[in-house]
Amino acid sequence: IKDGISIIDKDYKVLMVNSEILKIFNKRNFKDLIGKNCFNEFYNNEGVCDNCPAHETFKSAELYNMTKNYFGIGKEKIVLDISTIPIKDPDGKVIQIIEHIKDITDRIKLEEQLIFQERMVAVGELASGIAHEIRNPLGNISISAQYCLSKFILPQEVKRYLKIVIKNSENANRVIKDLLNLAQPKEISFKMADISEVIKNTCNLFKAKCLKQNVHLTRRLPRGLPQILSDERKLMEAFSNI
Repeated sequence: IKDGISIIDKDYKVLMVNSEILKIFNKRNFKDLIGKNCFNEFYNNEGVCDNCPAHETFKSAELYNMTKNYFGIGKEKIVLDISTIPIKDPDGKVIQIIEHIKDITDRIKLEEQLIFQERMVAVGELASGIAHEIRNPLGNISISAQYCLSKFILPQEVKRYLKIVIKNSENANRVIKDLLNLAQPKEISFKMADISEVIKNTCNLFKAKCLKQNVHLTRRLPRGLPQILSDERKLMEAFSNI
């Protein structure tokens, strides 16, 4: 079986192990373990381990289960699920212990990842709510500043500060937009598309801005580009960011 099995006596000597125990504790052969103390060979301890499951079963004569962190080669943490089952003589006295060890490291990592993802979803929902609450007054600030610039004759110093207000409002709004994009689930819709058309459409979105800022945008695309499987909307977002 894929779980480790060992039999231990009352002196914590290893009487028998299966091959999986060798893998878990990085031992070469059975001679490395048989007749030796489990606490020393398994966990490199000089004495009986704290919260030793075998000790608990010897004391209670009942099955005992625990989770133990074991630091293997290279100090990599391995999580072990350990159960100890008593072997009794005809008088009911515990004479040996069967120790069942299961490596649950991958399962624990998966559980931790799921917990982290759940927290990230909660953070995303919270961020989304806060972002919407901030975005509306921020838009009012920017619009009010633009209105003042366009409708009133103002001193140059006042205009300069209003432009700073508008610029920083736009920067803050951009951060909020990125936050909302992060919070929203990314749904990708793939279909065959012409990459040349995607780039042309993206460039067309910036024509007015380029003219206003005296920027000459040059587009060079080779002919006969094959169609690709893609999400046009996401590609346009990517090219827009560039």
